[in-house]
Amino acid sequence: MKKIDVADIELKPEDRSEVLRYLGYSGQIIEEPLEKDIEAAIQAVNDSAEPRILYKIYDIAEDGDFKDDLHFLEGDDIRRHLSGCNKVLLMAATIGMKTDLMIRQAAIRNPIQSIIMDSAGSTLIEVVCDTVEAELREEVEAEGQYLTSRFSPGYGDLPLHAQKGFFDALEIRRIGIHLSEDDLMTPRKSVTAVLGIADHPVKKKERSCNSCNLRECCRFRARGNVCGE
Repeated sequence: MKKIDVADIELKPEDRSEVLRYLGYSGQIIEEPLEKDIEAAIQAVNDSAEPRILYKIYDIAEDGDFKDDLHFLEGDDIRRHLSGCNKVLLMAATIGMKTDLMIRQAAIRNPIQSIIMDSAGSTLIEVVCDTVEAELREEVEAEGQYLTSRFSPGYGDLPLHAQKGFFDALEIRRIGIHLSEDDLMTPRKSVTAVLGIADHPVKKKERSCNSCNLRECCRFRARGNVCGE
Protein backbone atom coordinates (compact mmCIF):
# COMPACT_ATOMS: atom_id res chain seq x y z
CA MET A 1 0.00 0.00 0.00
CA LYS A 2 1.14 3.53 -0.70
CA LYS A 3 2.38 5.80 2.07
CA ILE A 4 -0.30 8.19 3.32
CA ASP A 5 0.88 11.72 4.11
CA VAL A 6 -0.93 13.22 7.10
CA ALA A 7 1.54 15.96 8.00
CA ASP A 8 -0.62 18.76 6.58
CA ILE A 9 -3.94 17.66 8.08
CA GLU A 10 -5.46 20.36 10.25
CA LEU A 11 -8.79 21.45 11.67
CA LYS A 12 -11.02 23.35 9.27
CA PRO A 13 -14.07 25.58 9.91
CA GLU A 14 -16.41 22.63 9.45
CA ASP A 15 -14.70 20.82 12.37
CA ARG A 16 -15.81 23.51 14.84
CA SER A 17 -19.05 21.68 15.62
CA GLU A 18 -17.09 18.60 16.68
CA VAL A 19 -14.88 20.71 18.96
CA LEU A 20 -18.06 22.08 20.53
CA ARG A 21 -19.40 18.56 21.01
CA TYR A 22 -16.28 17.57 22.92
CA LEU A 23 -16.87 20.67 25.06
CA GLY A 24 -20.38 19.47 25.88
CA TYR A 25 -22.15 22.08 23.79
CA SER A 26 -25.88 21.49 23.56
CA GLY A 27 -27.28 24.61 21.94
CA GLN A 28 -26.16 27.27 24.39
CA ILE A 29 -25.53 30.79 23.13
CA ILE A 30 -21.80 31.33 22.62
CA GLU A 31 -20.74 34.84 23.54
CA GLU A 32 -18.12 36.64 21.45
CA PRO A 33 -15.25 36.28 23.98
CA LEU A 34 -15.75 32.50 24.10
CA GLU A 35 -16.05 32.37 20.32
CA LYS A 36 -12.67 34.06 20.05
CA ASP A 37 -11.20 31.62 22.57
CA ILE A 38 -12.45 28.70 20.48
CA GLU A 39 -10.97 30.15 17.30
CA ALA A 40 -7.65 30.78 19.08
CA ALA A 41 -7.56 27.24 20.50
CA ILE A 42 -8.22 25.67 17.11
CA GLN A 43 -5.46 27.74 15.55
CA ALA A 44 -3.05 26.89 18.38
CA VAL A 45 -3.69 23.16 17.94
CA ASN A 46 -3.22 23.44 14.18
CA ASP A 47 0.08 25.27 14.71
CA SER A 48 1.44 22.83 17.31
CA ALA A 49 0.26 19.51 15.87
CA GLU A 50 2.61 17.15 14.06
CA PRO A 51 0.35 14.35 12.78
CA ARG A 52 2.02 11.01 12.09
CA ILE A 53 0.73 7.51 11.35
CA LEU A 54 1.87 3.92 10.99
CA TYR A 55 0.01 0.94 9.61
CA LYS A 56 0.79 -2.66 8.77
CA ILE A 57 -1.21 -5.48 7.16
CA TYR A 58 -1.33 -9.09 8.37
CA ASP A 59 -2.96 -12.16 6.86
CA ILE A 60 -5.73 -14.03 8.68
CA ALA A 61 -5.66 -17.82 8.46
CA GLU A 62 -8.35 -19.49 6.34
CA ASP A 63 -10.03 -20.84 9.47
CA GLY A 64 -10.30 -17.29 10.81
CA ASP A 65 -7.59 -17.68 13.44
CA PHE A 66 -5.12 -14.87 14.03
CA LYS A 67 -1.47 -15.60 13.52
CA ASP A 68 0.98 -15.41 16.42
CA ASP A 69 1.81 -11.78 15.65
CA LEU A 70 -1.82 -10.89 16.42
CA HIS A 71 -2.22 -12.91 19.64
CA PHE A 72 -3.15 -9.73 21.51
CA LEU A 73 -6.43 -9.34 19.60
CA GLU A 74 -8.46 -10.99 22.35
CA GLY A 75 -12.19 -11.30 22.85
CA ASP A 76 -15.33 -12.18 20.95
CA ASP A 77 -16.10 -8.65 19.74
CA ILE A 78 -12.95 -8.21 17.67
CA ARG A 79 -13.51 -11.64 16.10
CA ARG A 80 -17.04 -10.64 15.15
CA HIS A 81 -15.74 -7.34 13.80
CA LEU A 82 -13.23 -9.18 11.59
CA SER A 83 -15.55 -12.02 10.63
CA GLY A 84 -15.22 -12.81 6.93
CA CYS A 85 -11.99 -10.82 6.56
CA ASN A 86 -8.82 -12.29 5.13
CA LYS A 87 -6.46 -9.56 6.33
CA VAL A 88 -6.01 -7.35 9.38
CA LEU A 89 -4.72 -3.78 9.20
CA LEU A 90 -3.21 -2.35 12.37
CA MET A 91 -2.78 1.40 12.59
CA ALA A 92 -1.48 3.96 15.05
CA ALA A 93 -1.81 7.74 14.81
CA THR A 94 -0.79 10.74 16.90
CA ILE A 95 -0.72 14.51 16.62
CA GLY A 96 2.50 14.73 18.60
CA MET A 97 3.86 15.85 21.95
CA LYS A 98 3.93 19.60 21.26
CA THR A 99 0.15 19.79 21.49
CA ASP A 100 0.17 17.83 24.77
CA LEU A 101 2.73 20.20 26.27
CA MET A 102 0.81 23.26 25.09
CA ILE A 103 -2.40 22.00 26.72
CA ARG A 104 -0.59 21.30 30.00
CA GLN A 105 1.03 24.72 30.06
CA ALA A 106 -2.27 26.42 29.31
CA ALA A 107 -3.88 24.56 32.23
CA ILE A 108 -1.69 26.57 34.61
CA ARG A 109 -2.30 30.05 33.24
CA ASN A 110 -5.70 29.68 31.55
CA PRO A 111 -7.64 26.52 32.49
CA ILE A 112 -10.63 27.32 30.27
CA GLN A 113 -8.41 27.77 27.23
CA SER A 114 -6.67 24.50 28.09
CA ILE A 115 -10.02 22.67 28.07
CA ILE A 116 -10.89 24.13 24.66
CA MET A 117 -7.46 23.17 23.31
CA ASP A 118 -7.94 19.66 24.66
CA SER A 119 -11.24 19.37 22.80
CA ALA A 120 -9.65 20.71 19.63
CA GLY A 121 -6.82 18.17 19.98
CA SER A 122 -9.29 15.32 20.41
CA THR A 123 -11.09 16.48 17.30
CA LEU A 124 -7.89 16.69 15.27
CA ILE A 125 -6.71 13.15 16.07
CA GLU A 126 -10.13 11.87 14.97
CA VAL A 127 -9.86 13.89 11.75
CA VAL A 128 -6.44 12.33 11.13
CA CYS A 129 -7.82 8.82 11.70
CA ASP A 130 -10.90 9.47 9.56
CA THR A 131 -8.72 10.79 6.75
CA VAL A 132 -6.41 7.78 6.87
CA GLU A 133 -9.36 5.38 6.98
CA ALA A 134 -10.97 7.08 3.98
CA GLU A 135 -7.76 6.86 1.93
CA LEU A 136 -7.21 3.23 2.89
CA ARG A 137 -10.81 2.41 1.98
CA GLU A 138 -10.42 4.03 -1.43
CA GLU A 139 -7.20 2.14 -2.04
CA VAL A 140 -8.49 -1.32 -1.08
CA GLU A 141 -11.74 -0.82 -2.99
CA ALA A 142 -9.70 0.04 -6.08
CA GLU A 143 -8.27 -3.46 -5.70
CA GLY A 144 -11.73 -5.02 -5.40
CA GLN A 145 -11.60 -5.39 -1.63
CA TYR A 146 -13.47 -3.84 1.27
CA LEU A 147 -12.49 -2.27 4.57
CA THR A 148 -14.27 -2.47 7.92
CA SER A 149 -14.56 0.47 10.31
CA ARG A 150 -11.99 1.05 13.07
CA PHE A 151 -11.98 -0.94 16.31
CA SER A 152 -9.71 0.18 19.16
CA PRO A 153 -8.46 -1.36 22.43
CA GLY A 154 -10.90 -0.62 25.24
CA TYR A 155 -13.93 -1.02 23.00
CA GLY A 156 -16.12 -4.07 23.49
CA ASP A 157 -14.14 -6.85 25.13
CA LEU A 158 -10.87 -6.01 23.39
CA PRO A 159 -8.81 -5.17 26.51
CA LEU A 160 -6.82 -2.00 26.92
CA HIS A 161 -3.70 -4.08 27.52
CA ALA A 162 -3.85 -4.97 23.81
CA GLN A 163 -1.98 -1.67 23.43
CA LYS A 164 1.20 -3.58 24.25
CA GLY A 165 0.63 -5.73 21.17
CA PHE A 166 0.27 -2.65 18.98
CA PHE A 167 3.41 -1.21 20.54
CA ASP A 168 5.43 -4.26 19.55
CA ALA A 169 3.80 -5.02 16.19
CA LEU A 170 3.99 -1.47 14.84
CA GLU A 171 6.98 -0.22 16.83
CA ILE A 172 4.88 2.87 17.52
CA ARG A 173 7.77 4.56 19.30
CA ARG A 174 8.91 5.39 15.74
CA ILE A 175 6.21 8.07 15.59
CA GLY A 176 6.81 9.27 19.13
CA ILE A 177 4.13 7.25 20.97
CA HIS A 178 5.09 5.74 24.32
CA LEU A 179 3.13 3.40 26.53
CA SER A 180 2.80 3.64 30.30
CA GLU A 181 2.70 0.67 32.68
CA ASP A 182 -1.10 1.02 32.81
CA ASP A 183 -1.36 0.89 28.99
CA LEU A 184 -2.05 4.59 28.43
CA MET A 185 -0.43 6.30 25.47
CA THR A 186 1.67 9.44 25.45
CA PRO A 187 1.04 11.81 23.68
CA ARG A 188 -2.55 11.60 24.92
CA LYS A 189 -3.91 12.55 21.50
CA SER A 190 -2.94 9.20 20.01
CA VAL A 191 -5.02 6.31 18.69
CA THR A 192 -4.47 2.66 17.85
CA ALA A 193 -7.04 0.73 15.83
CA VAL A 194 -7.77 -2.49 13.95
CA LEU A 195 -9.47 -2.64 10.55
CA GLY A 196 -10.35 -5.73 8.58
CA ILE A 197 -9.95 -6.26 4.84
CA ALA A 198 -12.35 -8.59 3.03
CA ASP A 199 -13.00 -9.63 -0.56
CA HIS A 200 -16.71 -8.91 -0.17
CA PRO A 201 -18.72 -5.96 1.23
CA VAL A 202 -18.68 -5.80 5.02
CA LYS A 203 -21.40 -4.31 7.16
CA LYS A 204 -20.31 -1.31 9.19
CA LYS A 205 -20.36 -2.04 12.91
CA GLU A 206 -22.21 0.69 14.77
CA ARG A 207 -20.78 1.98 18.02
CA SER A 208 -22.64 1.09 21.18
CA CYS A 209 -22.25 2.50 24.68
CA ASN A 210 -23.37 -0.82 26.15
CA SER A 211 -20.37 -2.65 24.69
CA CYS A 212 -17.75 0.00 25.52
CA ASN A 213 -15.34 -0.59 28.40
CA LEU A 214 -15.22 3.15 29.10
CA ARG A 215 -18.96 3.63 29.49
CA GLU A 216 -18.83 4.06 33.28
CA CYS A 217 -16.35 6.95 33.09
CA CYS A 218 -17.34 8.45 29.74
CA ARG A 219 -17.67 12.24 29.76
CA PHE A 220 -20.08 12.11 26.81
CA ARG A 221 -22.51 9.78 28.59
CA ALA A 222 -22.31 11.97 31.69
CA ARG A 223 -23.65 14.84 29.57
CA GLY A 224 -26.29 12.73 27.84
CA ASN A 225 -24.32 12.52 24.58
CA VAL A 226 -22.45 9.79 22.71
CA CYS A 227 -18.98 9.69 21.16
CA GLY A 228 -20.08 8.41 17.74
CA GLU A 229 -22.98 8.49 15.35
